[in-house]
Amino acid sequence: MAVRQPPSPLLPWLLATLVLGLVAVASGWRLQWDPWAPRQRFGPASGRILDLPRHDDGVPALLFIGNSRMAFPLGERSARRELLRAAGLDDGVAAVIGGAEANVADLDGHLPDVAAFQPDVVVVQLDCLYLLGPEDGRTDPAARLIAFRRVPSLLETWLPVLERLPARQRVAVEVPWSAQVHDRLPAGFWERRRAARDELRARGWRVVADDAPWPDALYRDGAHFSAVGAARFREWLAGALSAVFVADGGR
Repeated sequence: MAVRQPPSPLLPWLLATLVLGLVAVASGWRLQWDPWAPRQRFGPASGRILDLPRHDDGVPALLFIGNSRMAFPLGERSARRELLRAAGLDDGVAAVIGGAEANVADLDGHLPDVAAFQPDVVVVQLDCLYLLGPEDGRTDPAARLIAFRRVPSLLETWLPVLERLPARQRVAVEVPWSAQVHDRLPAGFWERRRAARDELRARGWRVVADDAPWPDALYRDGAHFSAVGAARFREWLAGALSAVFVADGGR
């Protein structure tokens, strides 16, 4: 007859840890940056530094540069094909370079490859030029947005570089925010962001933005899109890019 083992003395501590973890998830997890997002810099999910497909002359080519909020919804080639079809660019080709916490300075050393791609349209996430606040323990996206700052070195060095790329159009995208993040941002944040957009327009850039909050259900953590949100984002962005090509006289 087997002897029944007494419960482990660690069992109460394990149960307490489990309960505390569940409470933390229920109370505030959704307002944290997604802890499962890869911490790589520039490069798609494959881990390659650049994924710039070859294409024939005369084929519309779009280059997307962004951090995790824009790069990951476009990271799969099937997702980019979906966006191109929705934009009416069935014969087009799209490439994305970016990753968690990426900014345009990460292009340093890769410019010959970027220029060789010969993009017709360069689409840059606004946060790659006008950065979030420092991470330094602030994982709450609203807190980091409030600390948003203009970084002269990025603008003075990299805007001219991006503007020298052989592109017909340059587009800055303000990736929409969830309602729970949007509602915590002060009026001063939006004033600074609108000033940033005006600065880019003055330099000849097009700006795509939606100041209205998007439903929380479209996000995994208040900042990064869910699968449904990513599809909605691609549809929204495709409509804006279609208008850019129409305004530019097509291809």
